[in-house]
Amino acid sequence: MLLSFSYSNSYATVSGGAITDAYHHQRLYLGYTLSMFDDSVLEGAPARGLAWAIADHPKYCDWGQGKPQDGNNKDYGAIETNPDAARKVKSAVRTLRTVGESLGLNGEIAIFGFSRGATAGSLAIGNLDVPEFQEASRGLYPDANDHVQAAILGPGVFDYTLLPQGRNEFKHATAVWGELSSHREEWERQGGSYLCTSSSTAPTLFFYNSTDDTYYGTQVNTLRDKLDQLNVATDLIKDFSSGHAVPNDAASLQQIYDFLTSHLSVPETLETIESNPSLQHPHCSFDLQGCKPSSCKGFKITNGQVIFIK
Repeated sequence: MLLSFSYSNSYATVSGGAITDAYHHQRLYLGYTLSMFDDSVLEGAPARGLAWAIADHPKYCDWGQGKPQDGNNKDYGAIETNPDAARKVKSAVRTLRTVGESLGLNGEIAIFGFSRGATAGSLAIGNLDVPEFQEASRGLYPDANDHVQAAILGPGVFDYTLLPQGRNEFKHATAVWGELSSHREEWERQGGSYLCTSSSTAPTLFFYNSTDDTYYGTQVNTLRDKLDQLNVATDLIKDFSSGHAVPNDAASLQQIYDFLTSHLSVPETLETIESNPSLQHPHCSFDLQGCKPSSCKGFKITNGQVIFIK
């Protein structure tokens, strides 16, 4: 299973200075999930034997809102904050694993994350169990395993101590966690890098464009260097396009799927009847006479050979 964390959530409507509930069910705002970003990784996953699901992004509160204790309104902005974010991420993994197994899936989960979704997804890959981040009473399936087997992470924030001080995220983080110079440990606990401490961290492929904000490259390369030092398998796709984007070219998608299938137990999805007689069925026949390849749903024609797609 491929679990993607949405790039944005809590799509709120403000009327007269007050947040209305007009879109309170539109948690996965499609403009930032499948339509604005061409998410070919998810769309093509079933062809490589992967089921997929999208989890809501674990922001602390509705977009741009949030008042910390003894703080000002909107101090949180749109940043994630632990233990809240980690608990939601781990709950999503537990839920998907339990529901997936009830559907006959094998229980293996890989993370896909881009932008805020990558920040969230990085909280799932580490090996370090922090009791405060677990809180077994949270979520529908508190006893399920919340570890993942692989990850594909795009540009995101994995270590908040590396944020440029001029960015809004740094200002919001300072308002919530205090000055970095005197609260470094608290800042470190907020990012996924903090949870990566051994070789049992999930194998991770990273992607980013050098024409994106430069601090994203710093985040990706710093975490990848750490995983390499821990002897965790990593890979990198760089400059596949431009700016803040997800890969959708054939070469990048092939590299992503190959990485996933090398770390997951993924079944073959294409077999020929000739190579696998078990696909034959006494009550099932196919008549392709007169059909054009484009009109034969369920079949693939390669080098003159007709392949039945299960």
